[in-house]
Amino acid sequence: MTNVSDATRSLFHQTPGEPYEYLKDLRENCPVYFDPILQGQFITRYQDVYEVMFNAKRFRLQARPGEAYDEHQSKDRVVTFRKLLNFKTVTPFLDTIIRPELHRLMDRLVAAGEVGKAELYRDLADPFPANVIGLLFGMEHDDLPDLVRYRNARAAFFNAPSDDFSALEEAQKWQAKVDERMREVIAAQRRSPKENLLQFLMTVEEDGKLLSEEDLIQVTVRDILMAGSETATRSIANAAYRMLTLPGVYERLLNDRTLIPDFLEESLRYDPPVHIFWRAANDDDEISGCPISKDAQLYTSIASANRDPEMFADPDTFDIARAGGKHVSFSVGPHLCPGAWVGRNELKLAVEALLDRLPNLRLDTDEEPPQLTEVILRNWVPLHVRYDA
Repeated sequence: MTNVSDATRSLFHQTPGEPYEYLKDLRENCPVYFDPILQGQFITRYQDVYEVMFNAKRFRLQARPGEAYDEHQSKDRVVTFRKLLNFKTVTPFLDTIIRPELHRLMDRLVAAGEVGKAELYRDLADPFPANVIGLLFGMEHDDLPDLVRYRNARAAFFNAPSDDFSALEEAQKWQAKVDERMREVIAAQRRSPKENLLQFLMTVEEDGKLLSEEDLIQVTVRDILMAGSETATRSIANAAYRMLTLPGVYERLLNDRTLIPDFLEESLRYDPPVHIFWRAANDDDEISGCPISKDAQLYTSIASANRDPEMFADPDTFDIARAGGKHVSFSVGPHLCPGAWVGRNELKLAVEALLDRLPNLRLDTDEEPPQLTEVILRNWVPLHVRYDA
């Protein structure tokens, strides 16, 4: 057990591997814990995590120290996201962009490399969500590899300690490259409008004004590409891993597709793609009896909240038929993930494609085994598999 009274260990010391024993220790013995590497208060109990996420009057969204990207959103910007990523707006593109891109990637996966073998993270989970976002916003297939490189560079920065300037420089390099390409796409679309989400975004107003070029780039490249594709990528990888490693799950899903939605929700609870997120205290406050000073940096442990026995019975058991309890993997309150509907659909489509296209799918035990990697954005990787060709 961690000696939480004078602990010097950090969440950063729990990777690779599953951090749940460490989180349980904190949740039971020191639910508000100053993490020496994160340099902020680490919140682990479900009710506390929920309150910090939900109550915007007490706690605001604030980037962690050293964060170079603007995480502050106006009320109008939140509304913009919800207009852009809802069921009504995205549904027309399911059959024109999203499903065709998934089929293209699956065709490429089956055709590439050794027959009957694949690496699901590299060949499917990593490119699929980023490619969809790029295509929805008017980019071409030739642009998509750079989108994935940028998204991965930025994810590496999020997962690095705040003083890792090399990770920051790499993310900034790829951001500049993708920003410039998006400027070209915006200019071309102004000259020749197309039916896509970029065209819709060009009609949106904030504070009574149409979005500027810089606003369009912020929303598409820096916000939605990162938040919208990174979580979906890692959710696909985690769901595939659990489907192939938990006894009987693959067979149950193969024989009864109606179980897929419940399986995916349990996967999101059990292996959230984002393990922590950040907030700050608006005033002097208190959480679970621990004094919190105004402007203190706070980190909500989504992974810990999703395993809190006060909310979830037998929380360390993966239960497709789980009843009761709501995971916080997509946050709650004013910053509930606006792309949750899109992400859930991409996740469902990807799992269905694995069941449909890769018969007798199983992990390849001759290859490197999967590990739960990184710190903030987490997933099982690599995912070497075999299937009957």
